[in-house]
Amino acid sequence: MPPTDNLVELLDDNEPLNAKVRTLLLERSSLVGERDGEKRRADDLHIENLRLQVELARYKRRCTVRVRTGCSWQATWLRCCSALLRH
Repeated sequence: MPPTDNLVELLDDNEPLNAKVRTLLLERSSLVGERDGEKRRADDLHIENLRLQVELARYKRRCTVRVRTGCSWQATWLRCCSALLRH
């Protein structure tokens, strides 16, 4: 069979090829959706981490202010720990 006959045969019977292309496109779409979901989750975790860092900085600042006002170290430490436990 000459090569042109195979080409004509493939062009006439393109339904399996169309089905395969559809399957691959659906699979790609699914993978893109999963990747976007993972990216969104990573962004959310990063934002939460930044919020926690800000909150920790506030507690550290409060503790530092109390030390500078003349409170004893132990009393300041206990106040900071109880403030952390309340939140």
